[in-house]
Amino acid sequence: MKRLLIFSLSLLVVIVVSLSTDTQRVEAGVIYDNGGPDLQNGIFSDFAAIPPQQVGDDFVLSPGANVITDIHWWGGYDTSVPANDVFSIRLFNITSGSPDTNPSYSTIIGGVTHFDTGNKILAGSLSGFEVFEYAVDVAPISLIAGTPYLLSIVNGSGIADTWFWATTSLPDISSASVRSSDGNAWTTILPEAEMAFNFTSTPIPEPSTLLLFGVGLVGVGLLRRRFKK
Repeated sequence: MKRLLIFSLSLLVVIVVSLSTDTQRVEAGVIYDNGGPDLQNGIFSDFAAIPPQQVGDDFVLSPGANVITDIHWWGGYDTSVPANDVFSIRLFNITSGSPDTNPSYSTIIGGVTHFDTGNKILAGSLSGFEVFEYAVDVAPISLIAGTPYLLSIVNGSGIADTWFWATTSLPDISSASVRSSDGNAWTTILPEAEMAFNFTSTPIPEPSTLLLFGVGLVGVGLLRRRFKK
C-alpha cells in the first residue's frame, strides 16, 4: 500500500506542475495590435448620431494567430457617459480591395465594461473628450490567415450623446472606412485615419496536459479503492 501511495502522490505532483505550466499557456496573448489611442482625434461611430455613421478599419491576421477570443478598443462620448454601453461588433470580408456591404460576423453586446484611462483627447472640437478602454470576450472567431478583413464597432446605446472611436498613430494596411447605414457601400476616410483596437486569443490547453490529468485521476481512484479494502 505504501508503494501505491507514493505512486499516487507522484502523479498528483505531475498534475499540479502540469496545470501550473498550462496556466501560463492559456493566458490571452495579443494576436493583432492596431495601436492604442493617440489622444489626437476620434471619429464618431454611432447609430443614434445625426446623421448616423458607422466606422470600420482593416486588419490581417498571421498564421497560427488567426482565432480571436477577445476584442479591445478605445473611445468615448462627446458629453455624458451612459450607464449601459451597447455595441455592435461586425467583421466584413474585403473583396478586391473593398469591404463587403453585409457582415460575415455580427454580434450585439450590451453592458460592455468601460475603463477610464484618465486621458483625454485634446484636439479641436473634441477638447476634453474622455477616453475609455473597452473589452469583450467573444466565442472563438476563426479567420483565414493572410486575408484582409474589416472590423466595425458601432455604438448602439440609443442616447443623444455621440460615441467616438479613438484614432491611433500606428500605421496599418490602409485608411479606415465609413458608411452611413447598413447596406451602404464603405468609403475611405480622408484624411487617412487608423482606429485604436487590438485582438487577443486564449490558446486551448495542450492534449498532453489533459492526458496527464486523466492519468492522475486514475491514480487517485486506485488509491481510494486500496484504502477501502
